[in-house]
Amino acid sequence: MLTGEELSPSDGFRLGLVNQITEPGQALDRALDMARQIIANSPVAVQQSLQAIDALTSANDELGWALTKKARDVINASEDAKEGVAAF
Repeated sequence: MLTGEELSPSDGFRLGLVNQITEPGQALDRALDMARQIIANSPVAVQQSLQAIDALTSANDELGWALTKKARDVINASEDAKEGVAAF
């Protein structure tokens, strides 16, 4: 991601950025299959799992956004950013 290069599906999978790889045109079908698997489970189990995931991820969400804003502010104020804008 830091290089700006595109990642292949397999690299995205290996890095944990995606959890499924499908053939072209099959993403919607696979997503629907996954949705069917989820709704076949206990609604309480699904709800509790989602709440646990939300609690784990949102605990650091505020910090993550604050750090992202700080990084963006530093980048936008940099000479590199000014040079990049001037190049166009």
